[in-house]
Amino acid sequence: MKKPESLSSNIVFDEFLKIKKERLRFPSGYEHQHFTMSLPTETSVSVIALDQDENLIINLEYRHAAGQHVLSLPGGFIHDDEDACGGGKRELLEETGYQAGHIEVIG
Repeated sequence: MKKPESLSSNIVFDEFLKIKKERLRFPSGYEHQHFTMSLPTETSVSVIALDQDENLIINLEYRHAAGQHVLSLPGGFIHDDEDACGGGKRELLEETGYQAGHIEVIG
């Protein structure tokens, strides 16, 4: 099966995430506008945190795109002056009120 031909490609947004807009032509002649979003993986963090009783700390947040409340791990973007551990500690405190004791990077 042949891949679609890229007729045009440009970055339409490039700040905290990148959005690429492409115009594709499929072998059938059908043309389609396609958008791709990407986040740099080294700029964000998710935190797996346990309290003193080893209960998992999670957030219940309303997500407009899903149209409902969803469970999620604390996390977010790492600031330029932080490493992953510092960003994780800050996000955990901001989102849950919990302060991290021991912290380690697992991936």
